[in-house]
Amino acid sequence: MSESLATLTAQQLRNAGIAFVAGPAETLRIAARQPSIGDIAVSFEGGEVSVFLGDITHCHFTPYAADDKFSGCTNEQAVENAVRFIGEVVQDKWVIWCWSDGRGGCFKPDGDDEEAADAPLPGEEVKYFLWSGQVVPSNTSLERTRDR
Repeated sequence: MSESLATLTAQQLRNAGIAFVAGPAETLRIAARQPSIGDIAVSFEGGEVSVFLGDITHCHFTPYAADDKFSGCTNEQAVENAVRFIGEVVQDKWVIWCWSDGRGGCFKPDGDDEEAADAPLPGEEVKYFLWSGQVVPSNTSLERTRDR
C-alpha cells in the first residue's frame, strides 16, 4: 500500500529542509515571507497535490496511470515535482505576478516552455514579486511572448 500524498509530501519537505506546519484537513502551510503574497498552502483533494501561492495562483501535480500515449506519473513523482516547485519558489527561482485585483500567476524566467507559459502578456499592468518579498522591476526582460 502506498503512503498518502500528504505523508509523502511532508517527508519530502522535511528532507528538503523546508519548514511547514500541518493545517486542518490534511493541508500543509509554509509561512509567508511577504504578506502581499501570502502563505504557500498545499492540499491533497481529488488525488492530487495542489500548491497555492497565497490567493494569487496555484499549480496542480496529479498522479495518473500510464496508457498508450503517456508514461504515467506515480504518487511519488507527483510529490517530487510539487516539492521541487515549492523549493524553487522559496529559493526565488519563480516570479510571482498579479493584477490589481490580486489574481495572477507565476513563471520561471529561465524555465522551459511549460514553466514560462504563465508569464503575463507584454504590456499588462502587473506587480512582480519573489518569495523573499523582493519586488522585481517591471521590464521587458521578464515578459515572455505567448499567444493572446
